[in-house]
Order: sequence, then C-alpha cells, then structure tokens
Amino acid sequence: MKNIVMIAVGFLLASIFFWVSRVPSDRPTYKDAAIAKRATEPPVQPPSSIRWSRTYAEALALSKVSGKPVLIHFSGSSCSACRKMDRVTFQDPEVRSRIEQAFEPVYVNVGEDEETAIRFDVAGIPATHLVAQ
Repeated sequence: MKNIVMIAVGFLLASIFFWVSRVPSDRPTYKDAAIAKRATEPPVQPPSSIRWSRTYAEALALSKVSGKPVLIHFSGSSCSACRKMDRVTFQDPEVRSRIEQAFEPVYVNVGEDEETAIRFDVAGIPATHLVAQ
C-alpha cells in the first residue's frame, strides 16, 4: 500500500511540474531584454575616416572588381573595445591608408546583421576577418 501511495504522489508531482512549466511566463526572457536594450541604444555608425562598404555582399562585389581581399570588421553598440577601436585605431592615418589600399573594408554591426556574424562564426567583438577570392 505504501508503494502505491508513493507512486501516486510521484505522478501527482510530475503532473504539477509539467503543468507549471507549460504556463506562459510574464517575465521577459534574455532575448526580450537584449531586443529592448538594442532598441534604446543608438545605432552603430562606422568610423567616417575609412570608406566602409555597407554590406558584406557589396564589399564582395567590389572585391571581385578590384581583386583585393575583403576585410570584415565586426562591431557592436554595447562594446567599449569596439568604440575605442573606432576612436583610436581607425582614426590613425597610416591604418586608414593601409586598409583602403590593400582591402575592400566592410563594417558589420552584429546587432543589425546577425546573419553575417553567424556565417563567420563570430564568438566575440571586436573581431576582424579577411576573405580572399
């Protein structure tokens, strides 16, 4: 008899757990919080010192014409290291001239173009990838 009661209690607890886990929660998820944060942040603008392509496809098309490899720089609006690269590294005249002479650069905001970031398996930002023809 004791075993039957224990089995019944087990089934009862399992059913309650299943029912509770199926009830929608009013609490925001991590993804909801990330979307809300992105909506309040100003959009990332590439540093104006370099002529950046707007999309990877555009840079790839330019690369086919010029024969230069594509330099993809991944950045984000909540990344302080990215902002510092924009303010310091990309403002350096020598860096700017070497990038423009040797590459077709594209600036990718991972918050706006997640597809390209996933395609290149970007694990963290800032990140820079080179794509040769």
